[in-house]
Amino acid sequence: MGKEITLDVDKLQQIIAGTVAATVAEMRKPEPMTAQQKADIEQKQAERLETGRGITEKKRNERFVQEHICTHEHQKSAGGGSHCVWVRDNDIPTSAGFILCMRCQGRFRPDTPLMRRLDPNAIFDDAKFNTLMQDCVTTGAEMFG
Repeated sequence: MGKEITLDVDKLQQIIAGTVAATVAEMRKPEPMTAQQKADIEQKQAERLETGRGITEKKRNERFVQEHICTHEHQKSAGGGSHCVWVRDNDIPTSAGFILCMRCQGRFRPDTPLMRRLDPNAIFDDAKFNTLMQDCVTTGAEMFG
């Protein structure tokens, strides 16, 4: 017949533990994806990519409107006046604040390195900021320049 093997208890426990660990690891492996599952994942990724492109295009259009199309003021036939308000940065005492157009939601700031770092999505234009600041009837606001 066969040969006899003698094992001590520690060696037998090591063999059993190794076998159990290998079996559990094999059982936990996910099943291979089917072609349908792969197609579904690819379709969802394509949809996400298209959604991302749409959002990027929407943001680009909003920025163009804020910078070039919106006049930031009411029509003269409606009595005129500014759509803009001056907003103070309460947590930054050295900041000149920013002008917010209530119509297009554009934020106009003076061009400073600190604000470029803290508010990168704002529109940085000293001349536009000063022009809009003149239209805002706000006490306590100061020109940047």
